[in-house]
Parts: sequence; structure tokens; C-alpha cells
Amino acid sequence: MRFNKYDLSMARVRAELFRLIKLTRFSLLLLFLLSATFAGCGGCSNPPPRTLWVMEGANSLVYDFSGSSGFLHFLNLRYFKNVRGIILNTPHYFFQDQDYRGRLPQFISTAHSAGINVYPLAGDRRYLCDGWGHQLLMDIIKDLIEYNAGVNESERFDDLFYTNIKFYEKIDRKRIGEGFCNRLEFYPGRSSLELSPGQADEREYLLTEYMTLLSECRRELAKAGIRLGGVLPVWTDDYFGALLTLDWDGLNQELYKHVLDLLDEVVLLSFWVDPDKVIDLTRTELDYSRQVSGTPVYIGLDTHCYSSSSAEQEEGRSFAKEGMSESDLEEAISIIDDYYSSSQAFMGISIYDYKGYLELSSGKPCR
Repeated sequence: MRFNKYDLSMARVRAELFRLIKLTRFSLLLLFLLSATFAGCGGCSNPPPRTLWVMEGANSLVYDFSGSSGFLHFLNLRYFKNVRGIILNTPHYFFQDQDYRGRLPQFISTAHSAGINVYPLAGDRRYLCDGWGHQLLMDIIKDLIEYNAGVNESERFDDLFYTNIKFYEKIDRKRIGEGFCNRLEFYPGRSSLELSPGQADEREYLLTEYMTLLSECRRELAKAGIRLGGVLPVWTDDYFGALLTLDWDGLNQELYKHVLDLLDEVVLLSFWVDPDKVIDLTRTELDYSRQVSGTPVYIGLDTHCYSSSSAEQEEGRSFAKEGMSESDLEEAISIIDDYYSSSQAFMGISIYDYKGYLELSSGKPCR
């Protein structure tokens, strides 16, 4: 035996190896994850990065994933799913929950240690109401800035704040109450050509409030060096056969142009599972961004498990709701990535959202 030359027993050999390597079980698993990733890639080029939305169960994710188990989970997302950013739902009451707020630093630092950024998200139809509605969102921004100022750099949210304000959402008056703003409707499912003058005024008011609120957010966030991102549905350039236009800030143009001109980053949420349809629906906005605004754009693919019915929740528009598999999602992502690979505006895919994404492994429609 080779070791006989050195008169070493097998016990001493094992001890020497362990002494030299000094790897814990956790480190070995980490090494395995990294080596398996690069071996599986085999020299292939890296696909565009992805972001992953955490909407439903955002608080439970923060509670559940911490320490080494959370780190391995984030490593799996980072190296096997190519997730570079988590967009974490942070409504106003989350920052008021001291237990939740106390867990955020470890959650964020754990994600950062795995190479994943964490971005805060706020989205609520009520924010569109001038006065108290705007103040709700401003309070979240204030809480965010205060949180970041009170923790170490590795524990801070990253410098991008996302808004997902559904100006088109049908109003649930039982949930958000009465009042002038809350009585206004976007009249979803109807083109501007089908609206009465009064209905057209309501839609214009909501869209004006939407752009004004985004502008206020951007101005407030800029004071703390934080950028503003937002979500835009893909149908604004052709809403049931007509453009959504708005006269805002001295310029009359399509809504999507206003949004792309203003925001620092945009997710175009497609609500479709057919990649060719997604490409067709996002081409106009990507072209405008590439040629004019220069805004980085992610394309959002829907894995959300909807519990209600609306124009955005129709059959065939959510991978999870349709019971599609993760390989179906990966195939769609590959087609979209390939098509937009030469576009300077295209940043990658944004998966909406985490809970439904986990359901894809079952291959059954989520409930």
C-alpha cells in the first residue's frame, strides 16, 4: 500500500485528510452544489438573470428561511434557478410588526451571502387615492429608509423599490371603503372607444393619479439613493383594440411610454403561458425602451395561484393555475431569452410569484 512507505495507519490517514481539508458537512454540501452547477452547464453561456416575486406568504418565508438551511435554499435559487433578485412584498403593516422586522436582517443578509438581492415591494389599489392613499405608500417608503439606516449594510434592502399598483383592478368597496376616489372605476375589459364621457373621465383620473403617485415615490426615494421600479401589464399599448393614452406632465402619449420614461426599471407582466404570445405582446415596449427611454425591462411570467376571477386571471395565463410543470416554464423562458438575447433593454425574466412557482413541481393545477 502506498501509505506503508510512510508507516501510516488508515486511521492516521483519515485524520490527516480531515485535518487538511477542514470542511464541515455544510461546506461539503456547498461544494457539491457549486460543482454540480458548473458541471451541468458544461461551458454554456449564462442565461439572463431572473427575479422572483414573493407575494403570498411573504411573511412566512421570512420566518421560515434563516440560518444554514435558508442559505442552502437561496443557493439553490441562485445557482440552479438563476435567480438574482427577490422582490419581497412589504405592505405597510409588515414594518410595524416588530417580530417580523427583527427577522428581516438575517433573511436579507442570508440572501446576500448567496448572491441574491432583496427588493421591497408595495402594491395596493388604495394608494391611488390622493391624500390618505398616497400617504400610506409614503409611510412605507419612510419605514424602508428608516429600516435601512438602522441595520448593517449586508442586512439592508437593495437600492430598488418596486411598486405594483393595479390601477385597472376592480374595486372591492367592502375592503377599501367608500369615498370619491374609491368609487372610481377603470372599467376593465372595455376599450376607450366604448366608454361614455363620464367613464372616460374616471379612467383618466385614475391614470393621472397613478403617474402622479409614481412621480412622488421616485422623488422621495431619490433622497435616500433608492431607485424606483414598477410593474406594467403588457396590454396598455393595445387595450381591446385601442391605445391607453394620457395627457400628463405636459405630454400626451401612450401610458407605457410615460411609465418607461419615468421609472428606473420595469417588469412587463404578460399573463400568458405561450412564449410566442408573450414575445408578441412585449415587443412594442421593449422596442421603445431600446430606442428611446433606455429603461431596463424584465418580462414577467405568471405562476400565481389566483383565487378569484378577473381579466388578468383567465384560463391559460398562469403556469401554476394551468398545472404546467417547471420544465414547461423553463422551455418558455428559453424561447423568450433566445428571442431577446440581442436586445439591450431586455434584462431577463421575472417570475410572479414564489408560492405558485413551488406548485410547478407537482404538475397539478394549484388551488
